[in-house]
Amino acid sequence: MTFPDTYRNLVQIGIWRDYSMGYADTIGYRAGTSQPFYWYDLQKEATTPLQVFPFVMMDVTLKDYLKLSPEKALITATSIINHTKLLEGTFSFLWHNSSFSHLGGWEGWQEVYLSIVKQAQD
Repeated sequence: MTFPDTYRNLVQIGIWRDYSMGYADTIGYRAGTSQPFYWYDLQKEATTPLQVFPFVMMDVTLKDYLKLSPEKALITATSIINHTKLLEGTFSFLWHNSSFSHLGGWEGWQEVYLSIVKQAQD
């Protein structure tokens, strides 16, 4: 991704929603908000129709970058979910298909995903 080129390209080809705004190596809302927002092109001083949906965490961040066990990852996720609910924000997270496998050290992570989804819906 190259900003602002990537977002300009998305707009140019008619893609109106982006779900890739987040950190790879840490937890947190990269855009500083948990709410979806319309991307504003600062260089062109123009509002765009591209709606950005920031995510707060990613499976690989929890396991590989932060080196958390499934149990500690769930504790961390629960804290973020509760904080996001307190602020009436939108809790979004990224989970790769490969993380549902028991290969590559992902044993126990499917249960983390299911728990996160259940807590986020409550």
